[in-house]
Amino acid sequence: MPNRIFFITVLLPQQLGLAYNDKQPFSCVMIAPDGLGEVNKRYGRKGGDQIIRGVADFLKEHLDAEEKLVHSDGSNFIIIIPTAEGGHAKRRALLWRTRIAQRRFNCLADQVGLSMGTVSVVPPLRKQLSTKEAVESIVSRLESALDRVKQQGGDRNIEDLNTDFPDPGQRR
Repeated sequence: MPNRIFFITVLLPQQLGLAYNDKQPFSCVMIAPDGLGEVNKRYGRKGGDQIIRGVADFLKEHLDAEEKLVHSDGSNFIIIIPTAEGGHAKRRALLWRTRIAQRRFNCLADQVGLSMGTVSVVPPLRKQLSTKEAVESIVSRLESALDRVKQQGGDRNIEDLNTDFPDPGQRR
């Protein structure tokens, strides 16, 4: 599975280029399983690792063909949903949350919830920034949205509703 560095240096810059050139919106969803601290306390690190692997397998199984899954870090994952505006990403996130609630993990009798932060990029892109600055902005907004979800108790999706994204222009 691609990692955060590949996401930041290859996947996201490519997607920004497509969005700019083809005027196609896209969304990114940052996902983290809820309650890993409690799982680690109760079942040990092995239990937490089992949840992370289980969530990764679950997400792989439930991706559409054009979606891309990245293991961002620790227990966090990012999915790129090409040619999708926020409404489509919101429906996808709801579907993932609903389906994972039905999945059982070996170390748990309870269900696992998913915290998700969503950022959508909708052309035309306005402000001229470098691709690196645009990538940093998207990643920062994903992390902020996921943090807000966790502060609100998790197991939901929060969308960053600001779609005024920079143009990943030639400036370096």
